[in-house]
This record gives sequence, structure tokens and C-alpha cells, in this order.
Amino acid sequence: ISEAALARVMKTSRTVVRSLLDPESESATLLTLTRAARAVGRELRVSLEPMSAPRKARAIGVKVRAAVGR
Repeated sequence: ISEAALARVMKTSRTVVRSLLDPESESATLLTLTRAARAVGRELRVSLEPMSAPRKARAIGVKVRAAVGR
């Protein structure tokens, strides 16, 4: 599907579609993602999954040291 066709189906501008498809852009909203998914016959699902311990520690700002040479 082209950007123009996707924009038409989503009832938005090509600029919004370009931003949505740009991996560097952080402007996508859940509403925009839902519209894009529906436009291509899909359903958007969002889930919250538990983090592994090291990842969780980084997320809350705790420094994790690896045991080296033990």
C-alpha cells in the first residue's frame, strides 16, 4: 500500500504517514498506530511484559556489575 493510499484510508495526511513509517520519529500515538493497523486489515495489540533482572535494574537506574574472573 502506498503512503498516499494509507493516508486516505486512515483519513490523515501523507506527512503523518511518513512520520509513522520513519524509524527515527517518536511521534506515533496509539490512535495513529491503531488507524494504520486497521487500514491494512490488522489489529494493534500492546502488552506489558515482565523485564529480566538486569534490564529492570537499568530501567530504574541501578548499575549492574558483571562478575568477571571469578
